[in-house]
Amino acid sequence: NEVDIAKKALRYISTCYGVACYEWVGLHLPMVLNEILAFDEDLAFEEEIYNSLKGVYENFIKKSDEKTGLFPTRYSVGNDNSLQAGFFGEFFACCMNSWWYNSLCSMANIALDLSDLNAAKLFANQAKKVADNYLSVFYNFRDEYLRQAVTLDLTPGINGYQNTNTLGLDYTYGKDL
Repeated sequence: NEVDIAKKALRYISTCYGVACYEWVGLHLPMVLNEILAFDEDLAFEEEIYNSLKGVYENFIKKSDEKTGLFPTRYSVGNDNSLQAGFFGEFFACCMNSWWYNSLCSMANIALDLSDLNAAKLFANQAKKVADNYLSVFYNFRDEYLRQAVTLDLTPGINGYQNTNTLGLDYTYGKDL
């Protein structure tokens, strides 16, 4: 029930330099905007935040894999130390690309809401590309689980089990999962 505080926080973070270079932050913001709009249909605020994020997302799309639509990361996502899973430098993480898909869908819906039809099409097409390739890239069909990540050439690292159902709990519960 603190919509005004949430708006101030989103307004601040959406204009920070880190949104463009710490992608895991930027990927959450359209979903946060949608959450705020569920409580306060403030079209001016929606447009303000969208305008802050639109260029960032257009650059994210340019950075993503042209064929699969997947978004690369260089951070330890899905685990505390990506080196333990055999990844260093940039790679495609399963969890990051789930967020990528959701944020693209959010951006497409926001663009539609604001009648930015060209951007809505761009974001929706990118989301479709990710959805079309996600399972073929991340799902280990032999052992039936989602891989934690793959290299930029789509090669799996150490085929450790990635429990995506508790992914959001990793930092809270860590070793107890």
